[in-house]
Amino acid sequence: PRVINLAPGLSAQLGTPVVAVNVSGLLADVVQVKTTDITVVLDAAGLGPGSHRLEPRVTLPPTLQLEGVVPDRVEVTITPMR
Repeated sequence: PRVINLAPGLSAQLGTPVVAVNVSGLLADVVQVKTTDITVVLDAAGLGPGSHRLEPRVTLPPTLQLEGVVPDRVEVTITPMR
């Protein structure tokens, strides 16, 4: 996942660097999907330093449906940049 909307001067560390995205759709569409076709972001808008559990936001190609994300929350530790 990628952290977005992090306030200036802050950095983020992920407790889980990878999430599993479960999708469904027509077999022809599923087998053609590339990792670059799916985006997973964690929105840090308005968050300050500390530990936060954020829900991943997934964007898929329009021919696929999201069935689930594991884990459903990702620990993000926000700290001031050094």
